[in-house]
Amino acid sequence: MTDRVSAARRPPWGTGSRIARIVGRYTLGLFRPIVALRYVSGAPTRLVAGGPQDASHGSVDGPNRLHLLVAGGLSGSAVGVQSHEFGVAAQLARLLAKETGRGVDWESLSHHNPRLSGTAAALRSFDGLASFDVIILSLGSADVLAFTRFRAWRAELSGLLEFLASSLSPTALVAITEVPDVSPYVQVGRLLSGGLAADAREFNAIVAGARRIIPAAQLLALPLTEPSDFEGGAFRYAALYRRWAGALSSFVVQNLRPV
Repeated sequence: MTDRVSAARRPPWGTGSRIARIVGRYTLGLFRPIVALRYVSGAPTRLVAGGPQDASHGSVDGPNRLHLLVAGGLSGSAVGVQSHEFGVAAQLARLLAKETGRGVDWESLSHHNPRLSGTAAALRSFDGLASFDVIILSLGSADVLAFTRFRAWRAELSGLLEFLASSLSPTALVAITEVPDVSPYVQVGRLLSGGLAADAREFNAIVAGARRIIPAAQLLALPLTEPSDFEGGAFRYAALYRRWAGALSSFVVQNLRPV
């Protein structure tokens, strides 16, 4: 993730002395409550809101059915499309059915609170976690935008992964997607934009350490946005979700246990 962030978006204290970095982090901390409030109240971004209202689960016919769960983040909520059929879970299910020749039952899980705390609440109240063969966790985007404190986020993530470790099937394939750098898509100025990029890297470092709570869990980087994802100033979520589903399908097919 670090290599993907351009120098222009790095915080000005990122390459200086340790004291300069501490001062920079403290300064950014003073602005966090204000900026977080702006996001909550609808500060402008290049992304659009809104999500599907149809069923967040479905199936693809076939034998030896795989059970797929996609939870959290844009991937779980399918923000920006009119139907879950265009979201990550459904598109991934269709690809897996094609690649494996198996049927796939899929579930897309979100929460009205898009932050990690909301995803954790949704998963803790979800029945049948042990039945899933493949679990994709997408965490952190909303927490970066809300300037969630690292210590609180680390504790929440560790608690969630400990819960999942005791709730999932021991043979389940678990993937946690990297927290993306959202700084190019928000309008907060260079200083805070660089802070968002730095925070994404810090969140990913936390994920890399905490994922060991589930020994089999793997950390995956999803494809970045491309110019073709924008049309007429609007973001084409379905196209991005299709590329994400393609990357996830390759991972699942390569790591799925044989029947």
